Amino acid sequence: MACGLCDPENMFQVPDTGQGIESHGLRTKDYIPNENDKVFRQWLSNWRQETNEYTFGKDRVGRPGCSNIMLDDTLELICDAAHNNLIASVVDLYKETRWHLTDKHGQTLVDKIKEIIPAAPSSKPHPTPISKTRKCSICGQVGHDSERFPALCRICVSVI
Repeated sequence: MACGLCDPENMFQVPDTGQGIESHGLRTKDYIPNENDKVFRQWLSNWRQETNEYTFGKDRVGRPGCSNIMLDDTLELICDAAHNNLIASVVDLYKETRWHLTDKHGQTLVDKIKEIIPAAPSSKPHPTPISKTRKCSICGQVGHDSERFPALCRICVSVI
């Protein structure tokens, strides 16, 4: 297997979470998105499409394996966390979503969140994080599962 960002020709498909498969993290309670939430979600969706097209080429987007810049569940987690003012830094973004490209694209998203969604008043207590911790049975690291996403961990890739 190869990373699609390094070698798009030999891309592997990261399965999107669907029915019967547990999500990356826990969803927050349902809420009615305000205008800022809607603007951010639209921006994030457009950014994801543009980044896919830039990374894989317009003619290749939509082919199997060419859509893992950001899974739908990850987009939802980012929007939920942004709504709840849980993302103030790249570290927060990774902590809340475990998005595999946080180190590469995280600052862009954090900057846009700060631009579109106003910060919560400092007197409010910090809400409970929405992410759920996964621990790998091979390397023991938090943030991925050796059975579902072994390619996210260099140690797991070398073992498998």
